[in-house]
Amino acid sequence: MTHTDTLNKILAMKGKTAIYWDMDGTLAEFDRISNYPKDFYINKRPINAILNAAKLLSESGNIDHFVLSKLPPESEYITFAEAERTKSVWLDKWTPFIPKQNRIFTTDDTIMENGNYFGKYDFFKTILENNNDYDNIVFIDDDIRHIRGCEVLEKEFNNFTIINTLELVD
Repeated sequence: MTHTDTLNKILAMKGKTAIYWDMDGTLAEFDRISNYPKDFYINKRPINAILNAAKLLSESGNIDHFVLSKLPPESEYITFAEAERTKSVWLDKWTPFIPKQNRIFTTDDTIMENGNYFGKYDFFKTILENNNDYDNIVFIDDDIRHIRGCEVLEKEFNNFTIINTLELVD
């Protein structure tokens, strides 16, 4: 499937759609390091192909955009508050079309028995079970552990779609 096919698939969804964008490795380049410096996120390079897709989708009147991003572990170098602040500065610059109130930062590090992450699964399960606002919910992420952790939800809820970031890049 080409990135155009993926975009068309989203645009063809009937009714109101919510797209939850991962930040690290999806909207912004990301290097996994053990000690995150204070301003680590501010100077991250954007992934232009993904940002262009997000901008295009933001022009559709029936799609609300959200950022769902995990904060790094707190350390002597960075606190959750500082990580959230610097991620927000980056988002202000590169994703002005995503409202500030639609930014969701999580600190959940829980790992499921199969090695996949639980945090986003738990978030989406709650959203899907209590959803009264959206006909479709789309989750876009680059991390296969998050994707695999949520695949069971895609089978359980026919209005939930997972898209690997690679599907938006040619």
